Amino acid sequence: MASLVGAVQSASAPKPAYRVGFTAVPPGPVTDKVRVELRLGLRNTGKTPVKARILFHADRRIPSRLIAEQTITLPAGSSSMVSAWWPTQGKVGSHRLLCRVECAGSTRDIAWPIEVIACPTRSLPYFQGAWIDGYGGMDAATLGAEAVEKELRRGVDAMHRLGVRVLIYTYPEWYGKFYYPSKLEFFDRDIQATARGSSCIADAVGAVMDQAEKNGQHVIVGLGRNGDLHLLWEFDRPDWQERNKHAIEVAQKVAAELWGRYGRRKSFYGWYLTHEMNDLARSAAYYDPVARFCKGLAREKPVLIAPAGTPIWTTEAIRGTSVDIFAPQDAVGAGYMPYVYTYDPAKRIAELDRIYAGYSRVFAGSDKHLWTDLEIWEMDGKSGYSNSYPPTMDRVRQQIAAQAPHVDVLTAYTYFGFMQHPGAAPIERDARAIKLYGDYVAYLKELPPRMRPPAFR
Repeated sequence: MASLVGAVQSASAPKPAYRVGFTAVPPGPVTDKVRVELRLGLRNTGKTPVKARILFHADRRIPSRLIAEQTITLPAGSSSMVSAWWPTQGKVGSHRLLCRVECAGSTRDIAWPIEVIACPTRSLPYFQGAWIDGYGGMDAATLGAEAVEKELRRGVDAMHRLGVRVLIYTYPEWYGKFYYPSKLEFFDRDIQATARGSSCIADAVGAVMDQAEKNGQHVIVGLGRNGDLHLLWEFDRPDWQERNKHAIEVAQKVAAELWGRYGRRKSFYGWYLTHEMNDLARSAAYYDPVARFCKGLAREKPVLIAPAGTPIWTTEAIRGTSVDIFAPQDAVGAGYMPYVYTYDPAKRIAELDRIYAGYSRVFAGSDKHLWTDLEIWEMDGKSGYSNSYPPTMDRVRQQIAAQAPHVDVLTAYTYFGFMQHPGAAPIERDARAIKLYGDYVAYLKELPPRMRPPAFR
């Protein structure tokens, strides 16, 4: 993402100023079977209206390479987003997506490099995204901030080598604990106590953001569950409206604080609304006001959600929401079938191709992004929904094969605890996680060279 400021050079009138940010979704690399969205966020920081002309080109600023053009007028203090879509079919190779903003007497040019790879499936057959929870399974109280932050950075580097370009940090706050230095306090319904920012031991969010920036990776930052884990599953409770109002207020405060701390980071790519939904139309009462608030901070930053295993949605509901990226959970880990955990992953895997083909159909024409949240964990059900552990790579191969034809980006939930890179410390060593990491590396090496992550080509 690039951010630039321009101003009118005039001595006789107030000097309108503007700020722009440019983002591509997906960030790349991509296959030759998707559409990339170019998102230009524009904010008028001056005291007078400004008119802006925005032009998107591919590789060269010549008429034959024009993707889209639009002119908008921004009132003083307002912001807006202009977007365009670039189909990748027939465009294999390295490209630069160009954005030009002509505004207030000045011109600003921004570029987003992207590689298009010939591939038989819609997404590349490896994880371009990975999820990170809390301190990555580490006991920060025992290990201390320095050790935790160091290992988080090592994990980010390991994921980068594996081709992970997008890191999704799920919970900046969870069950009364904060994972970044915060001044916030709020009543947490889940623990029936006050959650305090002073509970933070290590700045996990900051460590991930900083290391990702060094690697050229992108971070989608979560907002937590706002102290109400089951909010979007209990619409019919008499206190739901009040609970929703409270959750929105907490989410907006967390977003504002995160943006104040990390918003200038080049790695800050977008937002993750951590609450999981089943019914999109009803969940929009939470998602939309929070998403609009986040976009008020930076219009170009996309907002992501991860729907549960039986999403209730329509193309119209998807198109109408303020959410941009949907990464439905594949729900394989506990062998989820409609509204029941079978603890037999094979049952869910057998349905994945049909399920994701259905997702792809409902997203067609929505102008929203369909990714996937592929679970790299498993439960046997002996202790109910708990005690997860790493699966075999054979199982993960089946998941990749079933989902890659239908989505733009594969993401893995979650890296820490289920894949373990060589020399990982101070996390307790898990032979199954070490084996999954090694088997996944072997899988990457088996792919056709052009479809491997750069480190394995």
